Amino acid sequence: MFALHVHAMVVLAFTLANLARFADRTSIGTMVDVVALLGLAVYIIVALQRVYAESWARTVLETVLLWVVYLSVFSAGVAVLVLYGLLTC
Repeated sequence: MFALHVHAMVVLAFTLANLARFADRTSIGTMVDVVALLGLAVYIIVALQRVYAESWARTVLETVLLWVVYLSVFSAGVAVLVLYGLLTC
């Protein structure tokens, strides 16, 4: 349930960032992207600390490890899909 909540927040943040970029194509859109990413990082760390009630150091360490694993699995999935697409053309 926690993962769904976090993913919903990620989708909301990126939706708002994309709307800002669509509305104003200058550096404000880029600034909103940076604020959204930093805000999400802080939000996820605080949410994990509140839900699991661990120390801040352990929460930050686990969050970094979680991001590494998540990005590794995501990257591997994208690589598989790209290879599949290239091999079936």
